[in-house]
Amino acid sequence: MILLQRLAVVVLATADTASAVVGRSLQDPECTIHADCDAATFPQFCYKGGFCEPCTGGWWGEGDTGECRSNISINGSCAVCTPKTLPPTAAPVKKTKINVANSSFEGGTAGWTSAGGSARTSADELGAAPHRQTYLSLSGGGGAVQQTLAGVTVQAGRTYVATAWARAVNPPSVGRSASTKATVGLAAGGAAASTVRRVEAPVLSGVGTDGSPADTIGDDGVNIWFENGYRMHAAGWFYSQRVGQDPVNDPWTKRGFAGDGMATGPIIVPGGPKAMYDTWYTEEADELISRIDRVDLSGVAPNYERAEATGEDEAGEIFHTVLSHKGDQGPWVIDAHLTYDDEEDRLWMSWGGHAMWITEMDPKTGNVLGNPKNAEFDKHPAGTHKCVAAWEVRDFRMCTGADAAPRDWDGDANGVGYHEGPSLYKKGGFWYYCASYGSMGFSYTIRCCRSRRPDGPFVDKDNIGCTKFDTTKDRFGA
Repeated sequence: MILLQRLAVVVLATADTASAVVGRSLQDPECTIHADCDAATFPQFCYKGGFCEPCTGGWWGEGDTGECRSNISINGSCAVCTPKTLPPTAAPVKKTKINVANSSFEGGTAGWTSAGGSARTSADELGAAPHRQTYLSLSGGGGAVQQTLAGVTVQAGRTYVATAWARAVNPPSVGRSASTKATVGLAAGGAAASTVRRVEAPVLSGVGTDGSPADTIGDDGVNIWFENGYRMHAAGWFYSQRVGQDPVNDPWTKRGFAGDGMATGPIIVPGGPKAMYDTWYTEEADELISRIDRVDLSGVAPNYERAEATGEDEAGEIFHTVLSHKGDQGPWVIDAHLTYDDEEDRLWMSWGGHAMWITEMDPKTGNVLGNPKNAEFDKHPAGTHKCVAAWEVRDFRMCTGADAAPRDWDGDANGVGYHEGPSLYKKGGFWYYCASYGSMGFSYTIRCCRSRRPDGPFVDKDNIGCTKFDTTKDRFGA
């Protein structure tokens, strides 16, 4: 296992100097609970269009106004708001930091002594803690390091906390995966305290000895949507849960056949489409085909009926093709994700492989805005589709306006030069674009950028443009 960048010991204020606990009597509105909002799970939420939402403020209570929102609840308003008294809250406790020598391991193992096994330092983003480069790797079977904190005298009545980033570097192996535990401890005189955590990558339950899942639902295009009090998922078949159930621990009910399309992107627009946007492609035909088809749905959750196919080509069934490209992967028309902006009544589709694109759609028809008669990408006017993120090698450039990567560049420590599966979300005045970067076989990572506009420009957490190549970090923004 590896002991990552940050190791810190903190001293909290003594009990006799902490402020006394004081009660609060603030009036916090509480919504009437709809039957589909589990009162135990959502005690302050109303029901709206398949979602349990807070009665006041914005999403998850952001910008709480203390007043009932007019756009919530079945009847268009919060029918009942009752005051409640919040529980007593302790005043913030003062924290004092105790310095740890070479806590980021940038100086190798200086300041640390071996307490068993072997230890070595490495420097790469793949193994390091967030925003860091270096880390310490410890051998299994008792590898450990320790440090005596100079000038620190342990005092009664104080709480001492050691914090470390840790994870396993043992790859999962069916039938013989090693259990990896990390122990972080503090010792003074004859007293010692420690915390043990398992840090290996989780393995799906029900995995057979050949590595195949014995009892798991399809995982391609795991875009979840809500309707009629149900949480829905489609990958080969429709699956459902009631809103309020745990999506990981509670069972999903298998419903009707959802089709053979890949990377399903569902959307329900009031007064517009209720549909899945499926990917169809082939590299086996005389010319490469990639397309995104709208598959209309009838009925309500949890039981849907799919529209009938209108034809078939080398890639598979044809429904209502909204975007396509033939001949090469420039662009690679795959992996649609639909986002409806109910504040602006605008519909957006993110899509692509190699490079990521944003296309505005017609919220009434569900087609590309302007409803072009020809779905072929090359036949659409310039500006119809906007490339917002590049992660492509120099010899495979397609993102219009993006920088060119160095000739020998093929990704970074976390992923090779490819990405796919884009998605687009709006929250708190920002638009967030996320995608899967690298190789699904060995270096898949999820990365995000954000913008004030749904069609960009997007920047990453370091304010690097997501179509710009940063020579210092040796990567595009992501």
